[in-house]
Amino acid sequence: MTDPVAAWRAAVAARPGDAALHCGLATALWQALEHDEAMASLREALRLDPDHVAAHTQLAHALAERGDPAAALALYRQGLRLAPAHAELLAGLGNALMRLERAAEAEPAYRAALRQQPDHAGALNNLGNALMVLNRAEEALAQYQLAHAVLPHSWGTQNNIASALLALHRPAEAEAWLRKVLEALPDYAEAANNLGGALLAQDRLEEAAAWFEHAIGLAPSLRQAVFGLAMARLGQGELAVGWDAYESRWDDPRFAAEHATSRLPCWRGEAIAGARILLTAEQGFGDTIQFARYAPLFARHGATPVLAVQPALVALLRPLAETVPLGDEAGCTWHCPLLSLPQRFATTLHSIPKVALAADPQRVAAWRHRLGPRSGRRIGLVISGDPGHSDDAQRSLPAGHLAPLLAQNAEFHLLQPATDRTELAGVTAHDLQDFADTAALASLMDLVITVDTAGAHLAASLGRPTWILLPHAADWRWLRHRDDSPWYPSARLFRQTTRGDWPGVIARVVQSLA
Repeated sequence: MTDPVAAWRAAVAARPGDAALHCGLATALWQALEHDEAMASLREALRLDPDHVAAHTQLAHALAERGDPAAALALYRQGLRLAPAHAELLAGLGNALMRLERAAEAEPAYRAALRQQPDHAGALNNLGNALMVLNRAEEALAQYQLAHAVLPHSWGTQNNIASALLALHRPAEAEAWLRKVLEALPDYAEAANNLGGALLAQDRLEEAAAWFEHAIGLAPSLRQAVFGLAMARLGQGELAVGWDAYESRWDDPRFAAEHATSRLPCWRGEAIAGARILLTAEQGFGDTIQFARYAPLFARHGATPVLAVQPALVALLRPLAETVPLGDEAGCTWHCPLLSLPQRFATTLHSIPKVALAADPQRVAAWRHRLGPRSGRRIGLVISGDPGHSDDAQRSLPAGHLAPLLAQNAEFHLLQPATDRTELAGVTAHDLQDFADTAALASLMDLVITVDTAGAHLAASLGRPTWILLPHAADWRWLRHRDDSPWYPSARLFRQTTRGDWPGVIARVVQSLA
């Protein structure tokens, strides 16, 4: 069999001034994994013919592959000045921008490539990737499906279709795609991780954990799989394994940015007698309220805890420890993120620290005066959470489902800032200044009915009877197959029995009220 590299070398030796032959040699060298020599051949082609579009394209591709997207970007742009309508250069430009985390600029580059070549499978697929980064999963799915029509046997594209379906909260459909991919490629780690995510979203935790473990076995550094395993094991109540795996969140840029806010050394169980330790909030308000309970435990270490929390929580949490806004290091010498404390204290289901928040008596008195005489049982409502939360569509309760509840004989009060999503006839809205204000109002309720958001943690931390309405695949902290919570003795859980079945949840709430 003829050696392709040798054949191209002979051709170049015969006509050393032919830029096209140098490009051909470069292709053969690249396929033979002689990358440095391939790039040298491409640079020679450009020296011989600075306007050689193919040489620009190949060298830019090579630079991107070798991990230099900034240099590739410059070369793609040089090539496009020579050939503005060149689909491969436009698609490559998009790829370089994506590697530089500039998805908003990559999108128009891919669209320009597709105007020149509508069936460019790479541009179709990678436009989908850009749209996913831009949180436009519906559009991304459409692009992936077009790419699949062009290349029906691209397993990567099919995995991407599943990723988009997961982002659109369609896990059963994602599962079907992923099982087909993994039947063909059992060692595809990203697909195994995605299948774990699809099963997790369907509340099939044991199966999910098995697939996350398979993905980790294939790619031990796949942080998403380790984090997914944490979600599955914590949800099953296997806290020792779960807390350790949950520390993998620091490998995720979204969490790592929060972790990097403190320049102090992170406490991992060292002796800290006499020290001040900054316990830093992370993630949402509810997470801070739930895990602030660990602050008093530092007395056993002889250390002084300082809670660094979101400004809206400072007044509420001040009774637990010295409390400052996030960003203030308050003379501390150590820090630890709040959600790492269960792992540091080796928390089990039987050793969860008790919490006993109390509302400010002066605020309670002021709210009691504002409410006046009661007309019946007082019920506080929280029906929606942060609209920016990735699971908001699953956790928040559409107002239209509340009619059977609001028909009950009771005084209903909204325990959250009023928005278009919470305007309810027969429910009194209030001007709430911060969480300490909400705590005072909640403490005057006979019952709080809430979705899984900060209001649930607040009411239950106050010891108020709290009924928490949960989606089918509830967050790990509510565990599975139980209607109580080891985190909150006063809480009662009402779970969807099937995905999206809020009417069934409300019917059981109404029945329990009766």
